[in-house]
Amino acid sequence: MRLGGRVVYVPNGTYRLTDSIILGSTQSDAKYKIIQGQNRDNTVFRLDDAASGFTNSGSPKSLFNFWNSTGQTGQAFRNSMFDLTINVGANNPGAKALRFVQNNQGGLWNITLRAEVGSNGQRQGVTGLDLTPAWPGPGAVRDMLIEGFNIGMDIGHYQLSMNFEDVTFQGQNVKVIQNYQNVVTLLSAKSRNAVPFYTDGGSRGRLTVLNSRIENTGGTNVNAITQSGAVFLRNSVFSGFGKIVDNASGSDLSDPAVPQVEYTNYGYGGAFADSPDRSLNIPIEEIPDFDYDPPSNWVRIDPGTSSDDDTQRVRDAIAYANANGRKTVYFAAGNSYRISDTVEISGGVTRIFGFDATLVPVGGLYGSSNKPMFRFTGSGSPIAFERFYGDYPTDTFTWIEDSSSRTVVLRNLLLRRTSASSGQPYTDGVRTTTSKNGKLFIEDVSVPTFEFLGSNTTVYGRQLNPESQHKTNIVVNAAKVSIVGFKIEGGFTGIDVQNGAKVEVLGAMPYPNVDPGTRPLYKVTDSQAFFLSRQNGNTSYFYDPEVTETRGGTTLNSTGETWAYVAFGNASINVTQATASGTYNLTSQGTSDWGKWGRSAVGDFDRKATGGNKISNWTAVGGASVARSYSNNVYHSWTDGTPTSSGNSSGYVRTSGTGKGFEFTVAATTTQQTLKIYVGTQYGATGKLELIMDDGSVTPYTTTVTGGSGVSDYVFTVNFSAGSNTLLRVRWTANGSTGNVLLRAASLA
Repeated sequence: MRLGGRVVYVPNGTYRLTDSIILGSTQSDAKYKIIQGQNRDNTVFRLDDAASGFTNSGSPKSLFNFWNSTGQTGQAFRNSMFDLTINVGANNPGAKALRFVQNNQGGLWNITLRAEVGSNGQRQGVTGLDLTPAWPGPGAVRDMLIEGFNIGMDIGHYQLSMNFEDVTFQGQNVKVIQNYQNVVTLLSAKSRNAVPFYTDGGSRGRLTVLNSRIENTGGTNVNAITQSGAVFLRNSVFSGFGKIVDNASGSDLSDPAVPQVEYTNYGYGGAFADSPDRSLNIPIEEIPDFDYDPPSNWVRIDPGTSSDDDTQRVRDAIAYANANGRKTVYFAAGNSYRISDTVEISGGVTRIFGFDATLVPVGGLYGSSNKPMFRFTGSGSPIAFERFYGDYPTDTFTWIEDSSSRTVVLRNLLLRRTSASSGQPYTDGVRTTTSKNGKLFIEDVSVPTFEFLGSNTTVYGRQLNPESQHKTNIVVNAAKVSIVGFKIEGGFTGIDVQNGAKVEVLGAMPYPNVDPGTRPLYKVTDSQAFFLSRQNGNTSYFYDPEVTETRGGTTLNSTGETWAYVAFGNASINVTQATASGTYNLTSQGTSDWGKWGRSAVGDFDRKATGGNKISNWTAVGGASVARSYSNNVYHSWTDGTPTSSGNSSGYVRTSGTGKGFEFTVAATTTQQTLKIYVGTQYGATGKLELIMDDGSVTPYTTTVTGGSGVSDYVFTVNFSAGSNTLLRVRWTANGSTGNVLLRAASLA
């Protein structure tokens, strides 16, 4: 069966199979194979029970086979399957459901691989998902059920890398996952079995398990993970096992009763000695679900002839959809569309669906245009742009410019370049501008470079494969970015993190197939980053330094290979305490901002008129009941305030009761600032000061102080900086039931 790069659509039905479906045996025919089922539960390929050729477990045979060769391909671009079930039937102990290989972009979505219960009471079969052909990945698998088989999933090569999300395993007979040194990342996986969960056959193997639940229903002599390589577990629950990790190269993890917030057997690394032993733990958000309208309401774009310009056809279809309340605009499967100018996407359309059409830049777009092919603008509901292909020899236009405030989902895209020119004003690939407020989700996307700009930009990536041959693959400037599954080729820097950005990459496999020279794999400047990364295991080239990290003008290099690299930026909290008395001028102290509480009433909050609200008003902690009072020990004066332009006040707010008090926030950046906090105690109270950085880049600071029988006033001077642009949370509470705690003022410089 040769598909020639076209989409094969399979309508609902049960399709009887008696032999293998072979989809590729040579590099030329082992790529661009896309099979689309109508419905996962109702589009079923089923092998006959006890089928000839499938009954010998010693001579296994694949029902679906994307690579019927013992050699390596590395050219299996875009191979994908969507929305169907492969059932190997009953009494076929020699069956493998799916032998799959795919490179750079593509994968498996919404697939069931099932073996029926046979005469021996087991769901027989050798393997559900066979990923042993060279090379598996980089690839993405999402929303898969593997039911039965001796081995649920078998991964058989050290390169490249595989990323799995929402995969459920049940009914395996021998083990759930077998890996030979690949980089494997599991997000939101579920397994309920009575056999080991994971084994690895070599020291180069890397396993990352995130937000998953792995249960053993057998005896406690079963270990969850047996690994010679590196393991990283976070926010996952393992239950019923003897050991969670039995590792020849590191420390075992033997207490399954303790939920694993975070664990690695290979330790943490960082160029700076004070780098903490923990990840950033950025919450990984789910890709939004879309309430798609029924296909009968979709708007179809038919291409013109092979020489026509299709730009206006696409624009007209989007305009028609917006005018008639249609949400989905789709391209005809397998066709090419010639685009000569920017197509703007806005309004009520929520899905631009390519059905694997080819985008061809022509005319005014092709060449030195410096234009985007598609531009997202406006606001409204989330929008998905998915399943397109493009590959053309120019570097001066960009495929997608996102200038909207919408949440955008980019999925199943292979948009490449074959050459480069200098001085291009737009980044090739996805451009998010500083005006972007919506979130950006990227899954299974291969474009040459990404650029994520601005503190309002939040990006969640799954399986990204930039492969820039001409410049840095990803630039992150002040944005927050979480990437699960990342691979590059070439010798250029993978990710440049700068200007207070916050970046976490979980499960990376960079492949320097040319000499990177002195370029680092990752570059971090006054920012916060965490990389789980393993360089390719079979290449003449190596990134060294692996990470170049700069803090406050000091640059250090991390040499060699580090599995879990931590960069928390130039982050610190240093506190001095003194007795407060007399008058303090907030205008001169608070050159950046200041705040004064309780001038005349409990709700009074005066602040610097030009301070930009960097210091917030207080909120009550622990259900505190707050009153206003004054004492002549300490006064605060100002001449640049609002709503009171000038004043001189000894007022304060107060409360009492264990755990009750005040909290306010202060804007924190990677640049060091000085915060002065004016607080007090009364009637022998003990006050507790807590300073907490929201991005977790600094260990929280806590101290207590007990005052005398009257009013005791203190000033805490806090010199602080963060690993990213975040908030410093200040809490002043009563550490006992005796007396009152007081809050007067704060200044920031």
